[in-house]
Amino acid sequence: PYADYALSDAEMAVWETALRVRSDVNGVLETARADKRIGKSLEAHVTLSALDAPAAEALKAVRGMNLAELFIVSNVSVADEKSKENAVTGSGTNFPGLVIEVTQAPGTKCPRCWMHSEQADPETGLCPRCAAVVAAQQAE
Repeated sequence: PYADYALSDAEMAVWETALRVRSDVNGVLETARADKRIGKSLEAHVTLSALDAPAAEALKAVRGMNLAELFIVSNVSVADEKSKENAVTGSGTNFPGLVIEVTQAPGTKCPRCWMHSEQADPETGLCPRCAAVVAAQQAE
């Protein structure tokens, strides 16, 4: 019965890569927190860019994942450019060619999930995801 839920070797490899990237991101988040640039990780926007082939392969492997949820931040972008103003920048130990930038997340803090969103409902302040959940609950 448990074999039905087992991940394939390829899926396991993707998750292993994702956890290694998350470990690298967590190190830069801690630096940003120590520098008082962010408080909680949900106040962060993370930008990832690759300087070498192993980092590029890691980003390619995790492309379809919800990285914001994995890293417990408000949003994540993967970009070619780097060095934003006021960013805490670092690289990881797992992927030294991975450039990780942490900035303050833009937008409004959702009162339900605490993630920052630029598409928050003006009346309730809810992010689109939470607004949809609340609307579905009210419809029941």
